[in-house]
Amino acid sequence: APDEEAKIVFAFETIETTGRCCSVHTAGHVAGLAYYDAAHTMRSIHPVYGPWFGYRAVITFPKRLWSKALPGGGGVGKELASPCPETELMEVSNVQTDVLGKWGAVSEAESWAGLLRVTDTFKIGAEHRYSEPQARFHYAADKETRRAVLKECTA
Repeated sequence: APDEEAKIVFAFETIETTGRCCSVHTAGHVAGLAYYDAAHTMRSIHPVYGPWFGYRAVITFPKRLWSKALPGGGGVGKELASPCPETELMEVSNVQTDVLGKWGAVSEAESWAGLLRVTDTFKIGAEHRYSEPQARFHYAADKETRRAVLKECTA
């Protein structure tokens, strides 16, 4: 309804910075948008886009009554299934463990490049991988690089 109050929590919000937060991965899973792999990779995996998408906010309508039958909300036969085979999840998990284990022991640029390597390990959604400029922007260790990419892409 037009006069209905909505509450928006952005993915970047934390208890420390704004006094509120939301697990966007859990919300996306419960809404049926993407499978949340809490057991291995702690990543949301879309059945088409794989890991190549991002949540920006969760919008709720506090006065609305919700059905317990949301697509990923659980219950017999209602839980979202992983779009990846277990072997792929384990492979990604191993690469991720390696990358995070080196964090702080290697340069910041190498650490961020490692995060891109983790995401690149997924086979699902590979055709939707970020373009090179997008990857340089999203996985840049510093704001100067991100600004340079933006300038390059808008020139």
